[in-house]
Amino acid sequence: MSMFVRAALVAMLSLNIYSLANSAGADKPKLEGQHQIIAGERNGKPLNEADFKGATFRFTADKVTGANKNGTEFLAAEYTLDAGKTPCVIVMKLTAGTDKGKEMRGLIERKDDTIRIIYSAPGGEAPKDFKTKAGQAMYTLKVEKK
Repeated sequence: MSMFVRAALVAMLSLNIYSLANSAGADKPKLEGQHQIIAGERNGKPLNEADFKGATFRFTADKVTGANKNGTEFLAAEYTLDAGKTPCVIVMKLTAGTDKGKEMRGLIERKDDTIRIIYSAPGGEAPKDFKTKAGQAMYTLKVEKK
């Protein structure tokens, strides 16, 4: 086999790997921005509106912060997404508080202007669907328009 043919095969293989890697990230939900909590559930029970009204989640490319209506943070973490699974898996490593450095695992999805996130307490059982069990919390967020 000539050197030219080998080089062409390597180039084609490289392009295929590159396109696969780029397409894998295409299914990650767009999260960046600040979003209002419009519903919540914890330990299998819905939260009262007074428990979340005015609270927000703020996402950057790799960080998430949850804050109550008075601005007090209840969640500060770095996160990664695995879009290879449906729904998308989120892993959050806490960056503040008594559980700093511990991981929380969950699921996240965005449909139109609504984001749903469910996650376990540090060390807890990772959720398999969007229904909480003991030691899990779920929030529905309304995407804020810029």
